[in-house]
Amino acid sequence: MTDYFGTFKNKSFRKHLLVYLLSFTGKDFYSTLLPTFIVIGLSGTSANAPWVLQALSAFGILSTIAAVKLMVTRGPKYLFTLSYLAIIVAMLGYFVIYLTGINNPMWMLVIVSIIYQLGRGILEFTPWNVFPFIPDVDRIFTHGDKAGVYASVMTFFRKSTGALATYIAGWALEEIGFNSTTMTTHANTPLGIQHGIMLIFIFVPIGLLAAALIAARTFKLNRANHDILKAELQRLEEGGSKADVTLETRQVVELLTGHSYEKCWPDQADI
Repeated sequence: MTDYFGTFKNKSFRKHLLVYLLSFTGKDFYSTLLPTFIVIGLSGTSANAPWVLQALSAFGILSTIAAVKLMVTRGPKYLFTLSYLAIIVAMLGYFVIYLTGINNPMWMLVIVSIIYQLGRGILEFTPWNVFPFIPDVDRIFTHGDKAGVYASVMTFFRKSTGALATYIAGWALEEIGFNSTTMTTHANTPLGIQHGIMLIFIFVPIGLLAAALIAARTFKLNRANHDILKAELQRLEEGGSKADVTLETRQVVELLTGHSYEKCWPDQADI
């Protein structure tokens, strides 16, 4: 357990985990509530419309391909920003569709859902492609190797928040008075409950993604900083003295670890 709690001493990991969980939990709310919003909140939509829209997830493959190049040329902060803004725009698109009250707005839903899926593809790609940098930040701080521990912590929290999001979504629907047994269509669901479903479906993901976006804008681990960190790791592993560190390297190490350089690379490795 000490190793698990020790991961939170790593500033870059704390920020990365926060961004990861906020964004993926927002995605969980979308996936859980989309069928209810489409069938109950919008008039004239068929029962299979949500599954048709979910099939548009194939567009996420296209954005993932683009993200591979953008990760190298622009870095993770750019990808975080791009994906979150795309999804927020899509959620606002669903809001506009709801407000128009158009009967069976399927073509509008398709356009908005494509935007969402493009953003989702990048959202899912980015965290686990930033992750390989994280253990190096820990290594220069602890002089140890804990890549497996970091992966376990991320997986544990992701599974926990995924289950929690599903539970909270169901609880929220109950709190607004929604009854899935008797309220099966737009026509037999009271307007107030339709409004409640819309508010939960649209603004909970927007809130979570907005918080993730704010956190991501202060995320400093990128390829350039990682290269500096790796070079310093190599120098220290080859017997270099901490006293010979350059000012730039010192600043990068302290920025990424959240600790003074003097506390990094201890004589006794924390394995």
